[in-house]
Amino acid sequence: MAGVGIGPVCGYASATFGTRGPRDPAAPRGSVADEGGAVRSGMRIGRRYRLTKGPISGGMGEVWVAHDEELNRRVALKRVRAGDVGAEAGAQAKFTHPRVVTMHDVFREKRLWGRAESWLVMEYVDGGSLDRRAPMSPQLAAHIGGQIAEALEALHAQGLLHCDIKPANVVDAGGGSVKVTDFGAVYRFDGMSVTPRGQSGFTLGFAAPEVLDGKPPTPRSDVFSLGATMYALVAGAPPGRRGPGAGNVAKDTAASSLSGEPSEASECSESCEEDPFVAARRATHGRIEMTARVGPLQDLLEAMLRKDWRQRPDLGEVRRALAEVAGDPRELPTLPARETEPSSPPTDPPVWWKGAVARTSAVLLAAVVATVMAIDTWPISSGSSTETGTSRTPIARPVGTPAATPNGSTAAQSASRNEPISVIGDHRTVDPCALTDASAFQRFGRTELDRDYGSFARCDVILSANDTETVDIEILFTSTPAANPVPATRTTGRVRVTPQPAESRNCDRLLTVDGVRDTTIVVEAKLLETVGAPLCEIADVATEVAVDRLNRGELARRSPRPPENSLLYRDACAMLDAKALGVVPGIDARNPDTAFGGWGCDWRSTTDDIQVGLRFDRPELPDAADGRVVKLDGRQSIVLPDDDGKGTCTVEVTGPTYSDQSGKKAVELVSIAVGGNGPTNRSCDLAQALARSAALRIPPG
Repeated sequence: MAGVGIGPVCGYASATFGTRGPRDPAAPRGSVADEGGAVRSGMRIGRRYRLTKGPISGGMGEVWVAHDEELNRRVALKRVRAGDVGAEAGAQAKFTHPRVVTMHDVFREKRLWGRAESWLVMEYVDGGSLDRRAPMSPQLAAHIGGQIAEALEALHAQGLLHCDIKPANVVDAGGGSVKVTDFGAVYRFDGMSVTPRGQSGFTLGFAAPEVLDGKPPTPRSDVFSLGATMYALVAGAPPGRRGPGAGNVAKDTAASSLSGEPSEASECSESCEEDPFVAARRATHGRIEMTARVGPLQDLLEAMLRKDWRQRPDLGEVRRALAEVAGDPRELPTLPARETEPSSPPTDPPVWWKGAVARTSAVLLAAVVATVMAIDTWPISSGSSTETGTSRTPIARPVGTPAATPNGSTAAQSASRNEPISVIGDHRTVDPCALTDASAFQRFGRTELDRDYGSFARCDVILSANDTETVDIEILFTSTPAANPVPATRTTGRVRVTPQPAESRNCDRLLTVDGVRDTTIVVEAKLLETVGAPLCEIADVATEVAVDRLNRGELARRSPRPPENSLLYRDACAMLDAKALGVVPGIDARNPDTAFGGWGCDWRSTTDDIQVGLRFDRPELPDAADGRVVKLDGRQSIVLPDDDGKGTCTVEVTGPTYSDQSGKKAVELVSIAVGGNGPTNRSCDLAQALARSAALRIPPG
């Protein structure tokens, strides 16, 4: 891939194209495209699984412990946030083996204003992974490796490669037994013919040289990963890799954690800023080093870790050799206990899907209510988050109050705190369009910067060919809980970039900034018409522009500043108070999930399968033919049954008017959606009742 990314890997990427109608009709009206809600303990998922503990980080998603209320058993639920769940679920569901974690079920759950989430229901194994454990004896590591080899042999017999064997993907089943888990990087093959399924993951330090070098994997690629895993179990870190002039790359990039998070620098020199993935791929041309003493495993591991996959032993040879080293399992010690989990961000965090929103605590929400300032009868408050949390501060001010600085505080406040101005600053004033430049895309067609399409948190560049809009390049700010940072696959300056698996209609990149723990920037190129557009190449250009702007320092503020009655200055959560939300049975009014800038808010019922969402948006009001036109508090509104899926109902209420970038009159909207497992008419009754309450708080204009 050009610009960013790691090139072809296990499941290497290729551009594919499909169909999408003008301006993303797949996204529900009045919504922030692909904006979803946070998941928290106590929620019921899939109508039968009550989340009890989590999240536990996983390579391509997050894992929760849950109680299956139908079968009265504990299960593990994996929430897959990126890519297609089909390959992982299909591979694991049809694969039953005593050395593999059993797949019980797979389901998709629709979230309001978000893509349907995929969940895998798996056997619960309470021993934890082999990651972050004290070094073990060569004999015990051989016993563990023999069991993993059994699982891999059975997997290969089904025409599947695991492609990501590492300590974090092996769990302690008790009694000296282990099981292999996490099929997120599974790869199909037929003899020597490998079928790619799109870009997926691997882990530095454990991936075979041919995989790091962008070549298709083979069954002996799993042999290499198994060898690296056993070495790590004995030595405490995977083997090093020394490339020409690159130092011991893997010692820094992979040994930083057994779960494989790449470090931010290699040992090439103090001034070297080479990307760790680039350094690791250069190191594939060097040698693999085992500096720790591994005793009777030495000769076998040297053979398993050979650079040329054709010179490695097959799994049958490996399993037999390991059985000889391990000896009688009854004489082996128990597995060492796991080290204490780190208190600050986990070493192997999940890939956060692009609409993730942070949970605002009841204490902070109470503080918001206490500090909301009113102009006439319309509350105005700021949803701006700090760079390390999700606290809110009022943005409305009486006449005579000192003007706010670009980061949202007054000059006197900034001086007294002696704080540097942040890159993003006040969410309400930062300009998303500061992260893009329409001229950068002229080689792909005619370009137009659109500041007014969608939510306040986004900016779009529209590509056209022959007077037809073909591609929408979207820059979107989203909220990310501090406990779930996005793992980087490339770092440039202070910006970390994570490419997402390419899909037929869109190609995405996730950007995070060092020191900014509550925001992820989504860069997306998506088709508007059926054309052979190089979506990932376009997304990479957009990413390079955004990365450059973020590394320059503080982003520009919105200019001109929206009028004072704009919904931009309002807090979506304050549009519906506890009394208004009381029409929804069992609604948790005190713990909403908030979107970036406070421009979206989601609530859930604790007793029924009902979700409520409220968003601010800026499209044109849908045509009356799409729904039923009503008046709410004198405001033109439209009721849209089943707008976000069967059983849902959306009510869109007209808000203040404003002049768009071309000087034409445009309108802001308040969009209220209700969904659940009940009938559509019940959702519409609830949505209209909530919209009527929200309409009372919309400012005039």
